[in-house]
Amino acid sequence: MSDIDTDRPVEQGALGKRIKWLICLRLLLAFLFLGSATILAIRERLPFTLTPLFVLAGCTCFLTILYLLLLSRSQQLRRLCALQLWIDSVLITALVHYTGGIDSIFAFAYIFPILAAAICVSRQASLLLAGASSVLAAIARFRLSMGTGVDRDVKSPSVRWVTPSDCRRWASLSHSASRPARVNTLA
Repeated sequence: MSDIDTDRPVEQGALGKRIKWLICLRLLLAFLFLGSATILAIRERLPFTLTPLFVLAGCTCFLTILYLLLLSRSQQLRRLCALQLWIDSVLITALVHYTGGIDSIFAFAYIFPILAAAICVSRQASLLLAGASSVLAAIARFRLSMGTGVDRDVKSPSVRWVTPSDCRRWASLSHSASRPARVNTLA
């Protein structure tokens, strides 16, 4: 048996402990965000409803239970950790989207899964997750600028999913903007 084989269980054990810490911190942050939004809502009028925050906190609690069950049964802890971090980025995008887009008070939360990916998975995974988070934030921002996201003047958000027709419309808009105007040379 080589030294590499004997180090593997130790590495898996350490990664398992890190994932448990990650799960606990995720749950703590979800409740801190929810509590801060509730306190702000009591003190002043928020430009968003709290219903999406309650739904996201509920999703986080459900996912925490699921992650703990998977952690005890999974042999591929790095993949489990990476999956958790990708789901976290999607949940953060939903949080940012429902609370005002890139101007949201929660926009800074994208840094947490990226740092966790660097600590628990690898440097390459954190860079990939950072790029994906940037794309997710850009999509959320673009949806708001196209008028298909959260309406800040209305107490309940008017949200609809990105459809293939939206993608075609956005692609045609960007394609027509990149073409130079034709000049009539016969006149």
